Amino acid sequence: LTDETFTAIQAVAALGEAVHVGVVRRLVRRLLEAGVLARGATYGSAYSGVDLVAAALEAELGADWSHVFAAEADERKRLALGRAWGGRGLRWEAIAEAAEGPQATTAPAVDLWSLTASCKPHSARNHSRCSKEQWASVAEVHRSLDYARLRRPRAIIVENVAMPSVVEPLTTVLEFLPGYRWERAVLDPR
Repeated sequence: LTDETFTAIQAVAALGEAVHVGVVRRLVRRLLEAGVLARGATYGSAYSGVDLVAAALEAELGADWSHVFAAEADERKRLALGRAWGGRGLRWEAIAEAAEGPQATTAPAVDLWSLTASCKPHSARNHSRCSKEQWASVAEVHRSLDYARLRRPRAIIVENVAMPSVVEPLTTVLEFLPGYRWERAVLDPR
């Protein structure tokens, strides 16, 4: 990342909003060991942020994977995505602004798709959270799952906080996505 993309404070904030690389590395290893993913895997993401799921793939597969598409609303994060993952095939025009929009939900099929929507509406640290914002967040995630309904990636990683306001509705939505075996776990970087 360069000074043109983020200030130091903005970069730290972007990393703080992201999933922990070590946790996702464990998930990627499990998928590799189970034969669900293999070297040469293709990858796409929704609510990408700076895409630390991609960083976990890089750590586990080296250069033997490709980043096909991403979706991120924040312009600075989109710039960071293009700069960080362009070497793995992520083209500028393949970075959508909305995870629930047509560019993201009709993107090409991939082996692994990650959905790491913002936890802010559900987080216990958000003292101004309200049920209206929580339901709007879950509805948006539901619409972004049109990608999985249409393109059927081999594996999907869905990550968010372990709060009932998001876990229960997401679990219900995911159960109606046929053809997948879901595992739910509370993950801790320690």
